[in-house]
Amino acid sequence: MKRTLDKSAAEPPTSPIQYDSTVEADYQELRKARSGLTTGPAVPAPKAAPDGGPAPKRAKGADGNARKPPVLRREVSDLAPQAHHLPKMARVTLRPLLELDPGGRIQRVVISPGHRTPSPFGSRMGDHTVAWQAVVDALRADLFGRTLDEAATALERRQAALGAWMTEPGSSGKKRLALLADAARRRDRLEDSAHWVAHHLAEFRAASPEERRRTDAAAPLERAIAYHLTYVNYLPFGTVPVPSSGGSKGSGEGSYRKVLLDIEAPGTGIDLGAEVDDFEAEAEVEEEFDGDDDEDDTGSSSVFASSSSSSSSSSSSSEDAELEPEPEVRPDPAAGPREALWRLFSFEAALRAARTAAALEPQTDSRVSGGHTKLERLLDDLLQQLDRSPKVKRALQRQGRTFGPEEKYQPEVVERLQRDAKRLTDQFKGDNELDHLRQLASTADSTAKDLARNAIEGIPVADAERWRRMIGTYRTPAQVVVDDIADAAAEALPNAARVLAYLLHDHQLTVATAYPRSVATAKFLTPLTPPKADPANPLSASGAAALERLRLEIDRRVARMPADPERLTELITATGRAYQELLAVTPLPTAADGAAGGWAAHRATEALVVAHTPAPQKGAPVLQVNGRAPAPRGVAGMGSHTTAWLVEVAAADAVAAASGDDPKGFHEAVAADLRSAVMRLDCLLPVDQLRGGQLRQVFDTAVRVLASTTVKDAAAQYLRFRNLLPYATVDAGDRGGHGESLRAAKEKLFDADSLEHAAELHAHTLVVDKERAAVARDLATLGSALTKRPGAEWGNHEAVRKAVAACVRRLAEQSVLLMAGPPSNVVETVLAVRWREHCASYTRAQASRMVINARAV
Repeated sequence: MKRTLDKSAAEPPTSPIQYDSTVEADYQELRKARSGLTTGPAVPAPKAAPDGGPAPKRAKGADGNARKPPVLRREVSDLAPQAHHLPKMARVTLRPLLELDPGGRIQRVVISPGHRTPSPFGSRMGDHTVAWQAVVDALRADLFGRTLDEAATALERRQAALGAWMTEPGSSGKKRLALLADAARRRDRLEDSAHWVAHHLAEFRAASPEERRRTDAAAPLERAIAYHLTYVNYLPFGTVPVPSSGGSKGSGEGSYRKVLLDIEAPGTGIDLGAEVDDFEAEAEVEEEFDGDDDEDDTGSSSVFASSSSSSSSSSSSSEDAELEPEPEVRPDPAAGPREALWRLFSFEAALRAARTAAALEPQTDSRVSGGHTKLERLLDDLLQQLDRSPKVKRALQRQGRTFGPEEKYQPEVVERLQRDAKRLTDQFKGDNELDHLRQLASTADSTAKDLARNAIEGIPVADAERWRRMIGTYRTPAQVVVDDIADAAAEALPNAARVLAYLLHDHQLTVATAYPRSVATAKFLTPLTPPKADPANPLSASGAAALERLRLEIDRRVARMPADPERLTELITATGRAYQELLAVTPLPTAADGAAGGWAAHRATEALVVAHTPAPQKGAPVLQVNGRAPAPRGVAGMGSHTTAWLVEVAAADAVAAASGDDPKGFHEAVAADLRSAVMRLDCLLPVDQLRGGQLRQVFDTAVRVLASTTVKDAAAQYLRFRNLLPYATVDAGDRGGHGESLRAAKEKLFDADSLEHAAELHAHTLVVDKERAAVARDLATLGSALTKRPGAEWGNHEAVRKAVAACVRRLAEQSVLLMAGPPSNVVETVLAVRWREHCASYTRAQASRMVINARAV
């Protein structure tokens, strides 16, 4: 909505915030900045090559990704924990916090729901088969009530159990890893995260009692937890590629988790429930990956190494359906614990990743095998024409080879071969697993073109030898790829059974650890209908429960995944056998009532988690921030940040770096903010936010900053405070990412459009007499309420006491002025004041190592 406010209207002489020459100058500066704003980030120029020329570009594949040759499927050798040089996208920025009770035992493991471990697929998020919140809750349950030393031992035990497959000969884990299209890349990540878990646990244990007293004793253990969760996320099939470019979709996990938590510890804890889903979805959309990734992001639509070609090129309707995302299912508020436990497992992702449709309706990939057969015939003909090219033919005759009268170079045949090679090249495009086939066809195309260009004189002998060598380079690997695809078709059912059994067992193990009461109440590890006994394939109760649900989920998808009854029975039986093998190695915990409450009784969802490292490694920032501060009441979801959140974080890091171990820097910063021009926008806030209590939130949070005794707590509260200031977060505008980066220009990091929209909406409200009168009454009522019912601690801090008094005065003045008529220059005032504040925050942020490191890339 765009409207022009009447600037000719007389400015009320006692307006609580004047549109004076200073504000006008700031507004004009913002207009100028917006008019010259470019859409791209202000990034440094690319580095020159050593010879002074332009930097070389990486070769691109058909899908636009930097091309690497595919890894042919092979047996997986032992994996060993060791550090690897990984791309920036694989950096672990998750920072859990351990909160201890007075006796020194872990009461809470605090992890922001909006911050995740690195994705196995580079810049793209995947779908978790077992809900990520359930994975985190299982860890919380395992560490709850332990001392730090006991927790270190428990974490080491968890890591050893999860990673035992890495060195076991012929382990099921190695077999699952061998199925991945990115097995080599995943191997590096698994080894790296396992290494850093062990490293940080050793660092924790090596600290002397004196060192633990002087430093944050839990910090190394917290970092070990972060890498442990990273390792879990990298495990084969724990996270799988999304089925479309639309990205990962939420599935209402928070609602179902709340059902379970109410059983685990009814009436206790602070939990956001379904709001966690909204927070995670918005945080993932806005998540900032600062800098370009130097990784080849080639995660394909299928997890399988040798099956991805089938899923991309097969014409089978069942295979095509398998790659389509399922319709979104709304959470069922009446779901019981059994259903809630199953809803924390994504059967859609599991069945897709296991390529269950291919297992139930096996087909050979005729397009790949048929295309390869055509290509082989084409190559035989092409090499024949290469030998008959005049110069090559004469050279061969000198070596004693004879040619019959009919063995002549045929230009029309070469022309046909070139057309066919081009068609085959296009056919094999877009699938990394078929890269050898595409390169072989492309080489044939180039060879035919070279022959055609030299049709009269003949192609030089050296060039002919070069083309022959290149064809030979790709011919054998291409045959291996085709053979692998054929093998995959034969292995589709046992592979699917192996993957499904692992995922079902993993889910049961996770929820039985995290939610033991719910599992016991729902009799989750017991089938609803006992199966018929099969002496040849004995099945445990938990296995029968898993297979019962698996069959139900497959039956639900019969239209999308038609199954031959015999193949379905065979798949279920094979899955049962694989499940029992896993159960023998890793039994499920006994589902008992458990101790009263447990970890769930102390739960609380923290959208923002801040850690402080007073003496970080050289060049590292002192703050580690996960998640975002909650929006003010009256703003939907996370809202739109006027100043980019990463700028606010970097500015806070600069304050922390200058403060050492003293939170005084944040105390001074919040006092200054309470006196700033931004606070004078309080009387211009949208009425929904005022009615929601935003101003009380501002003053309450300011008190918490001033009362903080550690930099970690002060920084967390200060970031919350900054997010609550007038028009720092607005309800208007889109919630999508804006390509924000700490290397971007100052103007790019200011969301002027959303801010302007929000201010215009409020200005429009004040133009309508009836609505303006209602706002005036609300301002008077709110001001009176702040005076009559002040916060318990407001009077203990002079800065807050004075800020409240000034706020009450402005609300009263604005109330009187609104009764006289609509104010002028509302939009311009809001934009100008927030722009000046943005410039100040941006300037402070430049001293942060976060910004310095980003600009050094």
